[in-house]
Amino acid sequence: MSTSALEDLGRILIVDDDPQLLSGLSRNLRRLIPVETANGGEDALALLRRDKNFSIIMCDMRMPGMNGAEFFSKARLQLPDAVRILLTGQADLAAVISAINDGHIDRFLSKPVERDDLMRVIGAAMAHYRLKKDEVRQLDATRRLAVDWGHGVLSLTSMPTYARASRIRRTAKLLAEQLGLSDALAIEMIAVLSVTAELVPAASPALLGQALKSIAGNADSMQEVKLMIDELGAPADAPMRVGTRLVKVARQLDDEPGPFLERVDRLERKGHLDMRIASALRDLSGALAPTGRPMPVAQLEPGHRVLQPVCNAAGEVLVPEGVVVSALLLASIAARGPVGEVHVVNDSETSATPVPFSVSA
Repeated sequence: MSTSALEDLGRILIVDDDPQLLSGLSRNLRRLIPVETANGGEDALALLRRDKNFSIIMCDMRMPGMNGAEFFSKARLQLPDAVRILLTGQADLAAVISAINDGHIDRFLSKPVERDDLMRVIGAAMAHYRLKKDEVRQLDATRRLAVDWGHGVLSLTSMPTYARASRIRRTAKLLAEQLGLSDALAIEMIAVLSVTAELVPAASPALLGQALKSIAGNADSMQEVKLMIDELGAPADAPMRVGTRLVKVARQLDDEPGPFLERVDRLERKGHLDMRIASALRDLSGALAPTGRPMPVAQLEPGHRVLQPVCNAAGEVLVPEGVVVSALLLASIAARGPVGEVHVVNDSETSATPVPFSVSA
């Protein structure tokens, strides 16, 4: 197997308080998959907070302080896609059945573990993980196409709304990545849908849910997105997923006037930002509020994101702030007499927003 294929499969994390068992399992598995070990549940959880590149987690049931089933119930929150394998003795059977029913583990191995059984189970776990990862890639490609298409349609309907969606989507995406959230794409989708709803006076979570269903059907993997849509209309102090809160923060930032850091300070004083989100926004100030460089409008090229509105001599806004210009857009505004210069950054390779395929005034 190639190095890239091995990297694609991640690693296995083995958790146990017995150094001899850790050593024996590691020796057997290192030829099959890269191995990391942790001495107990607390050490393993601390490791997962720093490093999430694991495709398989194997843990002993009986450990002091935190047993295997308890560990997996917490580890699943940090690494939901990893295959979870519990090592157990006959006396632990009732606890194993409970852990399986609760969804904490995918399979178990009885001790003492025979080498052939170990290799067979880990091989099957690797194949399962590879299949699941391929399915996730295909789903992400479909979702990316859907959200980019839906976002691009806004440019046909309302360029100001398209620009607002671009700004909010970019803020939510970069915040999600800065905070280490696993599904920034779902958060982007919610951001675009939330702005799209502004075009419909009677827009509601139910209407957004119907739109999402038309995009993604009833796939189980979209349940998190559907729940986030339901939370969009909740009061500010209601419990909600981090992704939903990030979209709300991105919207609030876009509604606030003034320089970026002043807007962050204002929202924090109003109690709209917790310490972690406020800190992440300040760390991202260079990306979310770049200075850019001045450029005559006549020299704009596809991939430039304008940091100020592009106007004509009459003051009409031809391209709102935050839009990544395309060749088609530049051709469309050329006949309308754009003048002056604007500050730009080059988003041709790193843009969080799709290039609009059309434009309406």
